[in-house]
Amino acid sequence: MKTVNLKQGSPEWHAHRRAHRNASDSPAMMGHGQKTRSELLHEAYTGMEREVSDYVQEKIFDPG
Repeated sequence: MKTVNLKQGSPEWHAHRRAHRNASDSPAMMGHGQKTRSELLHEAYTGMEREVSDYVQEKIFDPG
C-alpha cells in the first residue's frame, strides 16, 4: 500500500483519484458499499464520476 498525502478536494487530489484506484473504492470492488462494482468500472472506463449534491459534498465529503 502506498500513502499519498494530498489535501482532500484539491486539484491534485482529484487528479490522483482519476488516475488511481483508492481505498474508498475497495467496497465497490468487492461488491459492497455505496456504489456498485459496475458503477466503479463505468467510472474507470469513462472517467466520469457520479455527481453528488452540494449538501452531500458540504456535510459528508468536505469534513473528510
